[in-house]
Amino acid sequence: MPHPIPSRPDGWQPKNVVVEALVAHYRGAASRTGPAEGGGELAALAGMALVLGVGLLQMTGSVLTAVLIPLVTAGTGALVVIGTAKPAAPPPGVDVFAARGGAGSLPAGYLVSPDVWDLGMAQRTVDVPAPQLQAAAQLCREFPGSVNRLLDMVATIDAQRDAQTVTDEDRTRRIVREVSVASQRARAPKPTDLLAFGPQPAAFVQSGGKPAEARTRG
Repeated sequence: MPHPIPSRPDGWQPKNVVVEALVAHYRGAASRTGPAEGGGELAALAGMALVLGVGLLQMTGSVLTAVLIPLVTAGTGALVVIGTAKPAAPPPGVDVFAARGGAGSLPAGYLVSPDVWDLGMAQRTVDVPAPQLQAAAQLCREFPGSVNRLLDMVATIDAQRDAQTVTDEDRTRRIVREVSVASQRARAPKPTDLLAFGPQPAAFVQSGGKPAEARTRG
């Protein structure tokens, strides 16, 4: 059974113009695969137009009047219905991002986005334990990779849990702590990385205050 959308305490939501353009494209495509709202109103308009046409034909004897007036009336009503109808919801259980690697290939922040939840993210996370999903939601803003990578990392950390993490809250807190530490270690520059760029200018090796060159000129 799909999880509800995980939430963050700060209410943060991702913003990415490329992803949002894809979301708009796929949401429109998914909506067109099912019947749009307003179908009942259109059928009712067609029935009313037919009744009106028969009545006008009996009253006026003019076929042109019996056809033209109902047609104009029904057409105007149809435009109103179509203009105000909401698109149908995407078919359940369909990952519309499948051709591009699935919803899990989106940036990690989209784990908490309601815009993509019913477009495939709910299906991607259906087998993720609730403590892992909640931990991933807390980590997704800072995580530099995809939803898949974040969930894989969270699952790896959770698999190493000890007997002391007996509650879901304990598991979530431990996962967040361990993944944060691992991410900081991964981002920390190694000595070999610094040596690859040669000796660093004085401005980059000061522990605080003004750069050395600036103090000399001052």
